[in-house]
Amino acid sequence: MELIIRPAPESVAAFNELFDRLEKLSDRLGPMLVNAAIDFAHDVIADIFRGEGMSGIIGGQAWAPLAERTRRERAQLGFPSEHPILYRTGSLLDALVDEGSPGHVVERGRVGPGHYTGKLGTTDPRFEELQTGRDDMPARPMWPVGDAEMRFAAELGERLRRVVEENL
Repeated sequence: MELIIRPAPESVAAFNELFDRLEKLSDRLGPMLVNAAIDFAHDVIADIFRGEGMSGIIGGQAWAPLAERTRRERAQLGFPSEHPILYRTGSLLDALVDEGSPGHVVERGRVGPGHYTGKLGTTDPRFEELQTGRDDMPARPMWPVGDAEMRFAAELGERLRRVVEENL
């Protein structure tokens, strides 16, 4: 036996009107939410760089100190020998947070009625190796990992909730 529930003909118009209103609301809020998420991600990445792994926003783990060889190389090139870590010219940080910078990848789009997407990343070849490390170099995550990533997600959810409340 199969039971199919169908709205009464007089209810169909009301349901359609409700769905249309929700779609329009999503179309109005979608771009704001995507922009807020990308802005927050940019802020967190910059904060991780400033704190050399420790974000004042979401925590994290301090990056390992630089190897002696790297400190000497930096000094020979005229950069501070120890700090800031991962920052000589600023190009890597810019490639992660500056939308006008070469290597920065950011996409915002509408993928359907009321549905939006945002993508953030970089084409800088140094990112993956530094993010994950290798046998002779410790990882220095520029994107939150572990518990910090969970705190990022929770804080992002809270920020997006505020955007919705402020714009209803």
